[in-house]
Amino acid sequence: MRYTVCFLFCNNGDLVLLQKKDRTQYAGRFNGVGGKIEPGEAPVDGARREILEETGAFVQNPIWLGTLTLPQDCTLPAGQGDAGCELHFFAGTVGNPNSACQQPGETEELTWFPTQHVLADKFPLAGDGDVEYFIAKGLRAVTG
Repeated sequence: MRYTVCFLFCNNGDLVLLQKKDRTQYAGRFNGVGGKIEPGEAPVDGARREILEETGAFVQNPIWLGTLTLPQDCTLPAGQGDAGCELHFFAGTVGNPNSACQQPGETEELTWFPTQHVLADKFPLAGDGDVEYFIAKGLRAVTG
């Protein structure tokens, strides 16, 4: 399966929008917004669509940060399934934190956090260090 993971920043990178996962092996931890890339869809188009669906914000040019390929599908509970998983990471900016918020029908809670707090503390992020890496890389990308 192929997925997007998108980190949105505002206030010159001072804030990052994170989603509290309510399923998979990362339930209770935070990640960027995103989801499945549809058949025939380019990863950047999937990123734009998922950002809009989950936050209501339109990000014209998401910045590609990298792709992580895992041997198992990370959306399944630990130990289930042997199909691989491609995670396409992106970053983007919004002008105002109020322009990206929880959308009706979306179940995973969205919260803006101070970026330095997320990167400096033992923040409960999904993944095994990859989310911290891509948040830091996204911050550098959006702040130049």
